[in-house]
Amino acid sequence: MSSKERFERYKQEKLQKRREQRLESYYRNGNLKENGYALSDEAKAKDNIERKQEKEQMRRIKETEKNGNIERENERSDDSLKTMNVIISSVSGEKISDNKCRKKLARKLGLPVRRVSRGHAIRTRILKSEKSSWTYTNRKTRSDAITPDTKKRIYEFWCKPGISRPTGNKADIKRIRIGPKTYSSHMTHILEKTQTDVYLDFIGENPSNKIAQRMFKRCKPYFVRPVRPKDRQTCCCKYHVEFKTVFKSCMEFRKKLLIENEPNECYSTPVYDSISDVVTATLCEKVDGSHNLQCLKRNCSDCGVKILNFLPCELDVSDTAEFVKWEKFENVSVNVKGNKTIKKLMLVKKGSQVGELFSYFRKLIETFPVHQHRATRQNEQFQNLVRNLPEKQCVCVHDFSENYRCSELTEIQSAYFQKTEVSVHVTILHRHALLEYDGVDSSEDFPEIITEQFFVISPDLVHDQYFVHQVRNYIAEYLQSILYSVETMHEFTDGCAAQYKSRHCFGDISQTSDDFGYQHFTRNFFETSHAKGPQDAAGGIIKRQADCAILRGQTQIRTAKDLYEYANSFLIQPRSHCKRRIFRYAETIHRDNRLSFKPVPSIRSLHQVRASRDSAKGLINISELSCFCVNCCHHMYDQCSN
Repeated sequence: MSSKERFERYKQEKLQKRREQRLESYYRNGNLKENGYALSDEAKAKDNIERKQEKEQMRRIKETEKNGNIERENERSDDSLKTMNVIISSVSGEKISDNKCRKKLARKLGLPVRRVSRGHAIRTRILKSEKSSWTYTNRKTRSDAITPDTKKRIYEFWCKPGISRPTGNKADIKRIRIGPKTYSSHMTHILEKTQTDVYLDFIGENPSNKIAQRMFKRCKPYFVRPVRPKDRQTCCCKYHVEFKTVFKSCMEFRKKLLIENEPNECYSTPVYDSISDVVTATLCEKVDGSHNLQCLKRNCSDCGVKILNFLPCELDVSDTAEFVKWEKFENVSVNVKGNKTIKKLMLVKKGSQVGELFSYFRKLIETFPVHQHRATRQNEQFQNLVRNLPEKQCVCVHDFSENYRCSELTEIQSAYFQKTEVSVHVTILHRHALLEYDGVDSSEDFPEIITEQFFVISPDLVHDQYFVHQVRNYIAEYLQSILYSVETMHEFTDGCAAQYKSRHCFGDISQTSDDFGYQHFTRNFFETSHAKGPQDAAGGIIKRQADCAILRGQTQIRTAKDLYEYANSFLIQPRSHCKRRIFRYAETIHRDNRLSFKPVPSIRSLHQVRASRDSAKGLINISELSCFCVNCCHHMYDQCSN
């Protein structure tokens, strides 16, 4: 057979195959006349089997649904009515109405046409509502479901300081959809413990609440998440970071000795699992749930670093001692722009004899317990004061946010290096509610604490005590404008010397009663590197919202005045537990009244300063730690229970 004949034969077979496929398609669609064309016997048999199976399936479905509808119709109860509505709504799609098939559907289901129309209306109403079909039907609550009060307690526990903390980064915003084109956003919180540890702490503090760990995790706020490996931790405490790295290096070396030496030789030198274990080993037993302050300060003769056991090789500093690598903080000279050299505190890698490592470990553990105690104590006193705030008193948490750098949607190249900066001072204000202003009333029996965010925006970039004085003046004017009577003002700040904690700052505090009219005033300082909180998150949210508005083309922010006008127009109502945001603009900061005050000895170790109208002018009272027991809250400091 020639190639031409083979090609012709191939064409005929291909045409015949196409013809059969076309005829089979016509036959399936019902367009093939009875005596028009002929299909192969195999195709006809296959098609007949499929048609019979489809008819049998549809017959069974219709029969089952019809019997179920008749049973529900005969019951005539609320549950049966709801079930009928669900069944009818599920089969009453848009095609039923468009093709006018309601009568046929009702006849096949054995139901009145009105019932099918009602199901179609229910389906349309559900699909067009803003609520989902699951939440549309109110289900009965299970008898073992947790109460709303327990959910609220769990929610607040997840957000407690010591459990989670805001990242402080304006880009860390968690957003959740609460409706069509409606979102709620909140600053992301990072867990400081594992979720299991958080659950165990909650059960320890609330033994009466019987709740499983899985349900406890379900009640976690959407903006709280565990630490991830890619997270970069910022604003960490220098003492905690350094002590943790040195402790880890020491315990790794000790583990190595346990493997190389006999067990009886290392029996008296245990390998500690955590920092808290080794700290507890150097202190006396707790009394009333806490360690004695003299033990924490290392003034107790019965405890201290001297009771820790070390192996002889761990304290060896000779040239023959084992060489180890570890890390510590040191001031390193760094070259900067302009051929200048500055000192920068950095975590550097060191290599030395093992004795130097353990000697530095003993030095750190001398001061670490009291540092940890001060950090915990100041935070506990702050929380206690806010929860039990007496009437006619107010609490302010001050902090300077990082300067906002103005930018534009379209900017030239040189503008990147010449951005205008804006000072943003943040104050978290806690006070009792006012019925006329807040819509709720607060009383001694039923206190209602309102939280507000107070921002002062200024082009002045000098962050000093004069700037802080201007902020305090704005807050006093705001409280007077809403008719909130303040007899005692409490302030909490970090320990920055230029802004809050210096002899000039203390001198300004001594004149508080004359300047603002308060009867009593206290300024409390958080422990070093432990002042991060909601005030940092508040500043980050404002700057992020401003950046997003610029990127969307909604506004242009070139100066401090532009930032203030945008924030005062669009950012007053927050979407968090905060009641409102208040913005003030300071064009200039007055620095004419420059007074000089006497130095205060050991000022870095002080954590509370008090001033009163009854005291002599220029006189202040200082304390090493803050206390807000019942007597101290009513200014009876000589009867302090602590």
